[in-house]
Amino acid sequence: MLKVAAAGLLVAIVAVAVALVFQYRESSAQVGGDKVAETVTYAKDPVEMVYLGELKPSGQAVSFSLAQVKTASLAAFTYTRSTPLSADFQAVMGGNVLPLISYVAPSGRLVVATSFCEPCRSYSFHIEGNELVCNTCFTRWSLDTLEGVSGGCQTFPPEELVATVSGDNVTVALGPLEAWQPRVSN
Repeated sequence: MLKVAAAGLLVAIVAVAVALVFQYRESSAQVGGDKVAETVTYAKDPVEMVYLGELKPSGQAVSFSLAQVKTASLAAFTYTRSTPLSADFQAVMGGNVLPLISYVAPSGRLVVATSFCEPCRSYSFHIEGNELVCNTCFTRWSLDTLEGVSGGCQTFPPEELVATVSGDNVTVALGPLEAWQPRVSN
């Protein structure tokens, strides 16, 4: 009788632990701002970045087309800063350029982020299923949370930027683009 009670208690403890793990995963902060689609499903085959050009300032912001992001699936842009980046990052990019990416997360939210995996100095990514993958070190992050899944650079996902959507126009303020600094140094 004592063995049955102990076994029952063990099963209950395991059930509670499993429930807590699932609750934690579901409560992980989702990235992305405005919801621009119900849900998005990406193929298991790699979805490569599509470079859509340099973003030019207009007033105190840069902007780009939401339709172009949706068509590209993983859109890449560059922004030439007036505030200097460190010399080693300028060497990687060939100038004082901040690479950016944008995609619609599986949750349907628009994500705009820096396009740097700082430890390995990569600015090139692709999507596989529900994961963003660095093309240099192959670290993987969840598209919905930018939390590390596997790889050596998990704690350095692309840094999300605040973006606003008005119709087909996506706007990002210049302040965060000019203030961004790498989280690692050479």
